Amino acid sequence: MLQQSARARRPTPASNRAILLEQVGQTVPNSSMRALFLVIGVIALLVGLVWTGQGAGLIQWPAQSFMINQSQWMWYGASTAFGGLLLIFISRKA
Repeated sequence: MLQQSARARRPTPASNRAILLEQVGQTVPNSSMRALFLVIGVIALLVGLVWTGQGAGLIQWPAQSFMINQSQWMWYGASTAFGGLLLIFISRKA
């Protein structure tokens, strides 16, 4: 009987996360914020990969692009892709 009452009071992983976030002064974002972070993160990741490919000369589209074979755009793209991954990670962990 004692074991059953202990199980009934055991907090779920979601409530553990909410308690932990409250203790460090953060709030749990709502689902629309998580979805927004995910969408922006995916877009930033894709744009960053295209910029990296164009800067490295791997993507030759459009043919007259000023970004082709320009190493600075490779670094801009890598930074943007990393930011997108960060947003995706935040949206999945929140």
